[in-house]
Amino acid sequence: MNRPAYDLSDEQVQFRDVIEAYLRKSYGEDARRLIAATRLGYSRDVWRELAQDIGIFGMGFGESHGGYDGTALSQVPIMEALGHALLLEPYLETVVLCGSILTHCDGPRAAALIEQIIGGEARLALAHLETTRWAMAPRITANAVPIDGGYRLSGRKTVVMAAPWADNIIFVAHDSEGIAIFDVAGKSPGLHLEAFQTIDGRRAADLELVDVEVDAKACLLRGAAAEAALAEAYQRSILAICAEAVGIMRRLVADTRTHLVERRQFGVPLASFQVLQHRLADILIALETSSAMVFCAAGAIDLGAKDRQQTISAAKAYIGRAVHRSAQAAVQMHGGMGMTDALFIGQLFKRAVAIEAQFGSTEHHVRQFQVLRRTDLAV
Repeated sequence: MNRPAYDLSDEQVQFRDVIEAYLRKSYGEDARRLIAATRLGYSRDVWRELAQDIGIFGMGFGESHGGYDGTALSQVPIMEALGHALLLEPYLETVVLCGSILTHCDGPRAAALIEQIIGGEARLALAHLETTRWAMAPRITANAVPIDGGYRLSGRKTVVMAAPWADNIIFVAHDSEGIAIFDVAGKSPGLHLEAFQTIDGRRAADLELVDVEVDAKACLLRGAAAEAALAEAYQRSILAICAEAVGIMRRLVADTRTHLVERRQFGVPLASFQVLQHRLADILIALETSSAMVFCAAGAIDLGAKDRQQTISAAKAYIGRAVHRSAQAAVQMHGGMGMTDALFIGQLFKRAVAIEAQFGSTEHHVRQFQVLRRTDLAV
């Protein structure tokens, strides 16, 4: 029997299972709860082991950059496994988002950063947006002023995910040629952070650069090349959180099925009630549909299809809403305990809510899909 085109290959399933087995051992529900409650908010040991022992960080980069596989599809089994365990560590921000930008850059600085990422020696964050309203190409007021031997950077950025953990900030500003992307050390004089915890237990910050001076080599990309790199990095990141959502839905199905079988009411298991069987089946249908859409979107990115943003927006619109509604249904089937920290289902729900909003809401991507579709039909 031929495997469906939207399914993981046997090798990808094995790779995903290896990551999940490690995380079950080292990153269980209690361990994650303790990590989230610490001042740091992530585990240095887990970060190092994922990079050096499991070796997943190299999957974000092709062989020309010292990695193993730079395709968008290579991230699908990884992000599914990380979603299944609700990993707090900034893999998405470091490897997928910032890593994608660095692959578009030439020169020793970008190469050194990629090498540090693959080795688990660096965490990065992208400082791009200046308002809470998400846009792939937002208006940028942060500026880069040329000075002798480099630039002086100033400007504010909002909700920079993983910024409190970042060794380096990838900072987007305006210069004489338009958009420019800079590498800024995380502890640079003049860089101020206002850190906070997000609804799903992660860390983010509003940050401000006040006359931060960097050398000329800190400018990684400028102009049209910078805009193209940002666009592709966001497309890959949206795909990644869609794959993460698939992992979350797999966990929702497994945990809810177990709960319905073990919990009894009126002398019989909850699983015997047909209405609950139907609700669990709805989550399973959403899971399978979402998995298919993830593979469709990965193919559009890897093949460079001209309509890949349209495909990405379609996937994000459907999967973002599907994971939110699936988590909501799972919580309801668990009863009042579903919203407490005592059950992992509540943490899955919080991450599902965050995923629907991250990189653009469902409504945003529905509108973007409609605009792109009308444009495509008019050509």
